This record gives sequence, C-alpha cells and structure tokens, in this order.
Amino acid sequence: EKLRRAEMKALQEQIKPHFIYNTLDLIIGLLETNKNEDVINTVEALGAFFRTSLSQGQELITIREEAEHVRNYLYIQRRRHGDKYDYAIEIEERLLNKKTIKLILQPLVENAIYHGVRELETPGGLILIKGFLLEPANTICFQVIDNGAGMEPAKMEEINRCLRESGTGQRYFGLSNVNERIRLAFGPEYGLALSPTPGGGVTATIKLPVVEGKG
Repeated sequence: EKLRRAEMKALQEQIKPHFIYNTLDLIIGLLETNKNEDVINTVEALGAFFRTSLSQGQELITIREEAEHVRNYLYIQRRRHGDKYDYAIEIEERLLNKKTIKLILQPLVENAIYHGVRELETPGGLILIKGFLLEPANTICFQVIDNGAGMEPAKMEEINRCLRESGTGQRYFGLSNVNERIRLAFGPEYGLALSPTPGGGVTATIKLPVVEGKG
C-alpha cells in the first residue's frame, strides 16, 4: 500500500501543469515559425512521455522503457532551453530488458537541469545518464551526472542523511520519493545517494537488484 501511494505521488509529479503549459507554448511557437517536423517530434515525445508514466498501471517496466521515458523528457526540455546544456544516455545493452520500478530517472534529471546545468553562467552544461552492472554484486547502478553549479557539502550530507533515514515527507520530495519507492520495492540495501561530480556538479546514484524481464 505504501508503494502504491508513493507511486501515485510520483505520477502526480509527472503531470505538473507548468511542464504541460510550457510544452504547449513550445509547440505553438514551433507552429508559428512553420517548424512542422519539430512540432511532430515534440508531440510524439510528449505522448510517449505520458504513456510510459501511466504504463497501464504496471509497477515494473523494462529499463529500455525507463530510458526512453527520460530521453523524451530531455528532448522536450532541451527544445525549451536551447543550447544551455546537452545530454547523453549510456546504458549497457544487456540491461535494457531487465525490469525496474518506473519514474526513477526523470526526477533526478529534473534536479540536474534546474539546480545544476541551468545555473551555469555560460553554455556547456552536460547531463550524462549511465546504467551499468556492478559485479560480482549483481546490482544495477544508474547514475545521473551533471557538471552544473554543484551543491554545498553540508546540504548534500543533509539530503543523504534524509535519504538514509527515509520517511522524509515533503522534504526533497522528488529525491525522497524515488528513494522510498526503491526501498519499499526491493529492500533498504538499495536506493539513492548523492555525491560530488569531480570537477563540479552533482552525481545521483541509484542501486537496484537485477530483476529479469520476460522475453
């Protein structure tokens, strides 16, 4: 029941009015400048984004679907923000058919955009999403790495302490929700933690068990 409630809160966060309004404004602007192909691509990305968010009520989706979900989000945001930052997604091919709980990467990417690369004074921001298998622990690791404005060590330690203690309510909602859902689904040995990116920025690291998908 806790997992269901946490998932519903995560879904509500996906359907933020300002995200929808801003994307519709973007589409109108593209139409007004006759960029019809960009309109088609943006509408397709928005539709796919919400299809994965809903996922017909499924708790688990493939890592391939989770990666496409965040790719569509980044495509839309990059259209809105111009050349302020770039992004790359590097997930090992052997992981793509494994399963994960949904909506765990997008909140981390949103943080990397709004508290990281958009805070840079000049273009050149980069968000890198990595997915790889930790061996021999048989653990899947995701990292959302940005080279943005970074975070004060005391603030990072406070957030990590809240994540370790869980049950943080509305504090750091996006991060706490991701962490809580992972721990409820897979156990307290898994979850989310933050660390400094060498050279500046923040790295958010998720650890999950390997869950086999069908097919």
